[in-house]
This record gives sequence, structure tokens and C-alpha cells, in this order.
Amino acid sequence: MRGLGRRQRGGCVREDRPDGGGSGARFEEAIVHGIDIDPRPGRAPTAVAPAIDVVGLERRYGDFHAVRGISFEVHAGEVFALLGVNGAGKTSALEVVEGLSAPSAGSVRVLGHDPRRDRTAVRRHVGVLLQHSGLSGDLTVRETVQTWARTLTDPRPVAEALEQVDLAGRADVRVRSLSGGERRRLDLALALLGRPRVVVLDEPTTGLDPESRRAVWVIGRGLVDGGAAVSIAGRRPGQGPPRTGRRGRLHRMDRRRPAPPLLMAGPTR
Repeated sequence: MRGLGRRQRGGCVREDRPDGGGSGARFEEAIVHGIDIDPRPGRAPTAVAPAIDVVGLERRYGDFHAVRGISFEVHAGEVFALLGVNGAGKTSALEVVEGLSAPSAGSVRVLGHDPRRDRTAVRRHVGVLLQHSGLSGDLTVRETVQTWARTLTDPRPVAEALEQVDLAGRADVRVRSLSGGERRRLDLALALLGRPRVVVLDEPTTGLDPESRRAVWVIGRGLVDGGAAVSIAGRRPGQGPPRTGRRGRLHRMDRRRPAPPLLMAGPTR
């Protein structure tokens, strides 16, 4: 979100305690038409262009507004989690960031480019984890990664990619024989295979046990420490980054009473 010129309509402030302790981070809830929220406590505004810049984004399907005027930024070396219940518009918003769909209104820039119009320039720098990948069950894990690597400009070594997600020991197993959690980790390996500068993860921990979820956040922390901009979608705080980065919450709209959604955003540290 923008760090200067904050504008708010009808918002409220509450305390949130992500670690269950005595010092909670302050979150601000406000209608998102043009709001600006400080990026992190103690972080000075910067002139560096954000890696992801979303301004007034709308997605409409006929008369229904799936996403209504949301705005947020994600800078290099930062993680931002977009949280909300099913149907709140998280995936609809991320599809525009990924370049898979055009916005109905508003603008989206990824590394300074329109991700749909300038897809060739953007694609090699972006790693995307979809909710459902649809990988072929007949290929082995190694063959799947090798096939995906052929589509990339500068892929990481296959062995390194599998080691990162703890699948090195399953390299010769066919995808159809993997557990749900292992398949999700394979999806993550493919998303990170091209050494992306921008990473978009749609519910990355769905189906994972607690240990695997922790492993995913360790990987995410490494991406951020390496300078990547990471955007995550999830349904609840446990699917967002633990005690780090920023979070925003989309509230599902009542179809009977169309109204702007709410976005709650703020530092989680």
C-alpha cells in the first residue's frame, strides 16, 4: 500500500496479536477506494517503484463485481498476504497480477509492465503457484520438473529445485502416486524453478500438514531475504506468512446489496 497521503473512509482500527503475546500489531480496516496504508512500522517511504503495483483494480462478471477497487503494493524483499473467505475475490485479483486476465477497471503493473500486454517481458521474472495445477500423473517428479524447465530462460538445476521442497527422494515417483502435500510441494518447485523476482502463491499451504506449512514459510522467508516480492492468497491468517510481512483482508460482498469490499491491511510483525 502507499506510504504517503493516506486517505480513509469509514474505517476503524483494532489490535491484532499474531503471536498471542502482549504486543499486538495495529491493523487498519477501511473501504479500499483510494486508501493508503503505511508499508511497515518504522519503514520510511521509498521512491523505488514497487514490484507489484495495483491501483483501483476491478473484476466484473456481467453485473457482479468480484473485485471492486482494491489497491496495494508489494516491494522487492517484502511479502504481502491477501486473505479472505472463498468468493471474496482473491484469485480474481491475482489472475490480473499474473497476466492471465485483463482488469475490468484500474491498473496493474508488475516490474513496471502491464502483465497482460507485456507478458513476454514479465513472464520470465514471475513465478506462479495456482490453486490447481493439473500436472500429468504419468510423468515422474523429475520428468515434470525437467519438462517445465524447458519452457524457462534460466531455470535452476532440477536436483536443486527438488531438494528445496524436500522431494529429492521422490524424484523417480510418478506424480499420480504422490500425496496431496507432495503434489503441492511439486507445484511450489515449479513456481520457483525460473529464479523469479516476483512470486504469486495462491493458497500455497492448502492440504499441507503443520510441518510442511512451516517448511513453505521457511522457503518464503528465503525468497524475501533474496530480494523477491512475494504475494500470497489465503483464506485465514494461518495461510499467510507467520508474524512477518503485511496482510490485507478482502471481505466477500453480499450479491443482494452491492457495496465496496473491505481491505484490512497492516504489518504483522
